[in-house]
Amino acid sequence: MKTKILAIDWGTKRIGVAISDESKTIATPLPTLTVNSLKGVLYKLRQIIYKENVRVIVLGIPKKLDGSESDSTIKAKIFGHKLISPFIKRKRKIQLFYADETLSSWEAKAILKELGKPYDKESGRIDQIVAASLLQDYLDRKKIIIQKKIAKRLKYAPKSKTSDEKN
Repeated sequence: MKTKILAIDWGTKRIGVAISDESKTIATPLPTLTVNSLKGVLYKLRQIIYKENVRVIVLGIPKKLDGSESDSTIKAKIFGHKLISPFIKRKRKIQLFYADETLSSWEAKAILKELGKPYDKESGRIDQIVAASLLQDYLDRKKIIIQKKIAKRLKYAPKSKTSDEKN
């Protein structure tokens, strides 16, 4: 079974979640999780991780506008470590990456407005859009890095001789 990538828009009331396809090209939002208890949310996310064979998690962390860390940044990082700690104890390799989600909710609201969709904070649409955006940004950046590596290898690869040069 191929691995997937999971993105999480962490929040104290709701958590947005998105998953990649097996080719790690497209981000798809999953239903928003309501935070009734930390234990319950961690359980639901771990179920997704097992079921979807997730090996990479992109966790959105809220920062201050000046780029410095806030109390919420620290809480999100602690959440991320709590999420993956059982996998590490079982020697299952899961990578955790942080993505700055500053102004992401504002951008998601703008997208909903542009699409003519109602903005209802409780619906979880914003959390879904943010999680999918975080993941799609990660996937696109990873693709660009791979393309640059390939281009660099081609640049330094020995050129094959044409039939005229061989004669």
